[in-house]
Amino acid sequence: MFSSVVSGITTLAPETEAFFIMPVDIPLVRRATIEHLLNAYQESKGYLLYPAFKGSRGHPPLIPFAYAKDIIEWKGKGGLNGALTHVASCVFEVDVPDEHILFDIDTPEDYQQLLKIWHTEKRRS
Repeated sequence: MFSSVVSGITTLAPETEAFFIMPVDIPLVRRATIEHLLNAYQESKGYLLYPAFKGSRGHPPLIPFAYAKDIIEWKGKGGLNGALTHVASCVFEVDVPDEHILFDIDTPEDYQQLLKIWHTEKRRS
């Protein structure tokens, strides 16, 4: 997975200010969460921002482009998490009312739960 992250980062234009890393197995993050992180970034440029729900850090992180080179060159352990832990000097958690930032789809049971959530929320909108 980390090699895919590196490949994606290498395609970013140099004038990129910041970027999200959105794992495909966390598909229910709400648009409002993305907007909330973008707004928080405007107030704290230079910070690596993580969404947090009830004290638990989730996805997607909003990463300042200044960290791109360090992530691309990371050879240590832990993939993206290891790289971000090593390189990010300014980290901030942004509280969001979106429990889906923590919902990871790894098993067939998780997928069934995803379908239930999707259909329930689709009916609400």
